[in-house]
Amino acid sequence: MKNILILSPDSVRNSMGGLGVHLYNVIENINRDNFNVDVITIGDELEDFNGITVWSIDGYPSLMKTKEALTDTFILQSRYVALALSLIKNNNIQTPDIIHALDWSVAIAAQEIARVTGAKIVFAVHLSINNYITDIHPFQKMMYDRACSEEFEACKQADAIIHVTQKYADIFPFSIFSHKTHVIHNGVNAQEYANAQEYQLPGNRTRKFVYIGRIAEMKNVQTLFSTKIPEDADLIFIGSSQGSSERLLEDLQRLADSTEYIHYIPGLYGQDKINAMSSADLIIMPSTHEPFGLVALEALAAGQNGKAILLSSFVDGLAEFLTPQAAINCGTTTWSIQEAIRVYSEMSEEDKTEMRTQGILLANQYSWLSCTQKIENVWNGI
Repeated sequence: MKNILILSPDSVRNSMGGLGVHLYNVIENINRDNFNVDVITIGDELEDFNGITVWSIDGYPSLMKTKEALTDTFILQSRYVALALSLIKNNNIQTPDIIHALDWSVAIAAQEIARVTGAKIVFAVHLSINNYITDIHPFQKMMYDRACSEEFEACKQADAIIHVTQKYADIFPFSIFSHKTHVIHNGVNAQEYANAQEYQLPGNRTRKFVYIGRIAEMKNVQTLFSTKIPEDADLIFIGSSQGSSERLLEDLQRLADSTEYIHYIPGLYGQDKINAMSSADLIIMPSTHEPFGLVALEALAAGQNGKAILLSSFVDGLAEFLTPQAAINCGTTTWSIQEAIRVYSEMSEEDKTEMRTQGILLANQYSWLSCTQKIENVWNGI
């Protein structure tokens, strides 16, 4: 049996985004007969999660919300290391054979723990800092350059690299590590959406258009703020403050307070999230950058109650699984989103039913069990 230590910058229960959802579902599907797994995260209380112990580092700064985000990330590395080595010393966890680092932001900690324990390292790239930040504040420039170099160093030091999309695997700096790279897509529990219940979304208008995810620049929510929608529709934003832009959250709250048809729900999880997505008429995902696009896959599964249609950009990893038969391509501009809404509004019920059918077929091709089994194959291979 191999001992696995997973390090995550996102929580299991109340995740900032897709990384936490990924971790939650991988933990649920791990083969306990072959792997003894412990997890260290930020933002979770110590708990037994389906037989796997989830530990949490001390403190929970406001990561990804301020100009101090990168600084906080580097400071937190020492807390991961201190907790891991203390747990090993006190026999609370087994000395790891493999450290699975979810993101560059825990890679430094993984390398230090591996140096002490002799463990192998699996480095998972879920959102590359080298490839998604386009506008960096001068205050952050030095920290950003350091973070990019750490991501590159993590690839060099890792015994295996996992990407959630071929897009990342094919571009610099990751392309030069193809000899130890594995592409493993995220999954979705499609059956959970088949059993969804009606959720009372806010607003008095007939149709419900929903954005769900982080309120962040790369998600392109700022473009939605100025998008014209039909007079019979409410526009509902669902997203936690964790991992979101403080400035965009403030803008959104002002809009929600002053605009009749715009509403904000500060994060939904578990069954509430599933029910809300399945109760939406339209799920809009106009991202300018996505390594994979887990929300899009969930939106396709949400169509099983005969209501939700996905309106999405087809950028980056989204283009690896989305098709025009399963979703409407909304692009990334105000004009293209409005045009996509027009196309949706003019679709017949028969056309919508066919699109949902194709979307469900597509979602059923991706499962968390398959994702986890492929990760286990990587663990077994090093």
